[in-house]
Amino acid sequence: MKSMKSMAAACALIAVVAGCAAQNVDEIDIACTRDDDCPSETWCDLRIDVCRSLDTSAPPHLVIDGLSVSGGPPGSSITVKSNELTAVAFQLRNDGGSQTELALELDGPRCLGLTPTFSNDRLLEIGETYQDDLLIDPDPGCASPAQITLAATASGRLFEFRFDVVIAP
Repeated sequence: MKSMKSMAAACALIAVVAGCAAQNVDEIDIACTRDDDCPSETWCDLRIDVCRSLDTSAPPHLVIDGLSVSGGPPGSSITVKSNELTAVAFQLRNDGGSQTELALELDGPRCLGLTPTFSNDRLLEIGETYQDDLLIDPDPGCASPAQITLAATASGRLFEFRFDVVIAP
């Protein structure tokens, strides 16, 4: 399989360099599993595992402004009270050049009592923002600050966002 990918990439590169093919890389369907498998000025569309030209589209790119508690400004650190359920808001924005399927996962110490309220497998258009909440209910004695990770998979591309949770008495 790897040799077929290598041959397809080499063939595409030779065709582009030699000018033998009038085809765009989007028409060649070079198989890939990551961007490094593709010729320069292209990216690997992980939804279909095929190289795409940056001239016609760009990969999804997710941006998050931070977490917010009680309508406060978003940031990379939030403060919550021990043994009190707190709703924490977040917004993800697709700043990339293609729509994306979005899947989210939340990870952190068990003592934080993390509960995701978001749903997965949603479509996020170019420039669109997805807004949702997660719940935190820290146990007394939970180490502070604690770190949580919100992992967002956008059409096969992983974006990890880390935040500090300070636990107030």
